[in-house]
Amino acid sequence: MEIPKNMSTGIYKRTPEMYKTRKGRPPWNKGKKDIYSEETKKLWSKQRKGRKHTEEEKLKIGKALKGGNSGSFSKERFKNKENHPRWRGGISFEPYSLDWTQTLKRSIRERDKYTCQLCSKQQENRAFDVHHIDYDKKNCDPENLILLCHSCHTKTNTKRNYWINYFKK
Repeated sequence: MEIPKNMSTGIYKRTPEMYKTRKGRPPWNKGKKDIYSEETKKLWSKQRKGRKHTEEEKLKIGKALKGGNSGSFSKERFKNKENHPRWRGGISFEPYSLDWTQTLKRSIRERDKYTCQLCSKQQENRAFDVHHIDYDKKNCDPENLILLCHSCHTKTNTKRNYWINYFKK
C-alpha cells in the first residue's frame, strides 16, 4: 500500500485503510501522536534542553529498567542459576545413553502412530518429541518412552512428579 505524503510538511498522512488491523480494531495509539500542538511540543523541548537527570532520577530509571521491586522474578535475583526454582543441579547437561538413536525414536513414533499421547494431535510437518516418562536420559527402555507434541512436551517440564504418576497409569 502506498502511503500518501503531505508535500508541505513532509509528514505522512494516515488513511483509513492504515488504521485497519486483522481484528478490525484501530491500533492502540491511533491519534495519540497528534493530540499535542506544535507549540506545545516546541515549549517542552525548550524546557528540557540542557537539563540533566538528577542522581535520584537516574537511580529510579535504572531500577525500573532492571525490574527493581516490580515483581518476584527480577533478573538480579536469579543471576546465579543455582538460585532459580527450576534448577536441577545441571542434569540437562548430562549426555544421553548410546541407545538414544534416531532408529529408537522412529520406532516410538511408529508405535504411538504419530499421535501425541496427551492431546491426541496428529503429527504434521514437525516431528513430535519422544519423552522420557521418568526424566532419566539414560533409561531408554521403550516402556519409559512416550510421544508428545512440542506443546505438551513443554507442559511436562514443570510438576514432574505429577507427570510421572500420570504417564505411569
